[in-house]
Amino acid sequence: MSLSIEFLLKVFFLGLGVFAFNKFIVPKLADLFVKNKYKSKNSRASLDHMIKLKMTELSDKNLLQGTESNNQTTKMPTSPKDSLIMQLKEKIEQVNDREVSNKDNYQWLIHLIEQMHWGDSDETRETQTLIKDIFGIEIDLTVINKTINHLILSNSLLKILDIKDPKTGLINLVGIHSVVSDILTMNENNFTSLIKIKFNVNQDIVTKATKCLIQKSKKYPLETIYNNVILDNSPLDKVDRRKREEIILQFCFITGSSHPKNLSTFTKELEEEVTNLKTILPLKAPKDKNDIEGALKIFNQCLEEYNFSKVQKNYKKTLAACHPDRIASLNLTRDLQKNAHDNFIAIQTSFEIIKKYNKNKKSA
Repeated sequence: MSLSIEFLLKVFFLGLGVFAFNKFIVPKLADLFVKNKYKSKNSRASLDHMIKLKMTELSDKNLLQGTESNNQTTKMPTSPKDSLIMQLKEKIEQVNDREVSNKDNYQWLIHLIEQMHWGDSDETRETQTLIKDIFGIEIDLTVINKTINHLILSNSLLKILDIKDPKTGLINLVGIHSVVSDILTMNENNFTSLIKIKFNVNQDIVTKATKCLIQKSKKYPLETIYNNVILDNSPLDKVDRRKREEIILQFCFITGSSHPKNLSTFTKELEEEVTNLKTILPLKAPKDKNDIEGALKIFNQCLEEYNFSKVQKNYKKTLAACHPDRIASLNLTRDLQKNAHDNFIAIQTSFEIIKKYNKNKKSA
């Protein structure tokens, strides 16, 4: 009896040891082996992270380029990643001594691309910091890696090789691609929150404004664009993932140029489009002269958060946006001009109601 108990204990501890070895030791050994094999310089390198990124890369590769024929027996072509690195190295050789900064930027891009599959390299962290400084948003490092990987596979990064500052070009490209991609897939992000706060609008208007900008870049007629977004009938809602990615990449580059759209330019365009939409989207006028809640809604306020100085500032902005002279310059259809005219009246009426409420509140 005692022998059988002793035997069972030995088996139990042996099994426990095998489990612990497989669970904790084997992954570490595999991690060290792969790091050593590929000579990764990134101390934060993660095997698990690399595998996830590799799976994403394969998925995107099939999506963007299609699956290769099984009958293909010729030598495999150079991958987009290797091709890009080769061209960057050629650029370095062509750079003269007076263009040291360009040489450093090309080297920076090479190291970023080489270290991408090892997790969060110093270059991706720097990209994240620079996007935050320029654009005021913090994009997740995994999203940055995934976006760069997608841009490499679609050969879009080749377009930034001929611009003066390829490093800034990459940062602009990653920032705009991430933001537009999030908006078109209806994901909330920090950027839209900033625009919402700045213009006192909701998420829906920011999304509509982005779709307007994209359709303008594709030379859609103005009447069609505004009808698409106002009636929630945008063709951007009816495209598959591959087509959507093509649209985003086309939008990220200035027409007829290899230059990615600048982040600050994109922000200004979006701010102007938000103002245009606020002008023509129908406002719900107050029910009567005592409807203070309805009046405050025109300025995106509620009675609990009432602030007359904020209402006054918003009143001046919205009234200027709906001014007949400005509306005439937009070349809108008759229906949209009527929307803007009705909004102009609703804004004035609402402000008169609020002024009366504020006067009564002070005298009470």
